Amino acid sequence: MLARGADHGPTNDRGQTALAAATFRSSADAVRALLAAGADPHHGNPSAVETARFFDLPEMLALLTTPAG
Repeated sequence: MLARGADHGPTNDRGQTALAAATFRSSADAVRALLAAGADPHHGNPSAVETARFFDLPEMLALLTTPAG
């Protein structure tokens, strides 16, 4: 969907983003794709970063906080 121009930024009625949902599901491929498309790991409530910290998901936190390189 991202390749066809889907917007990764909107939040649902609870303030959650697609990136936070992918983080919660520990879907590394989805997290990488959303980040590559420009998703902000600090957007939403809770944000993807906050989600990774709250649920103790160190692999997801590393993806969200490591600069692309």
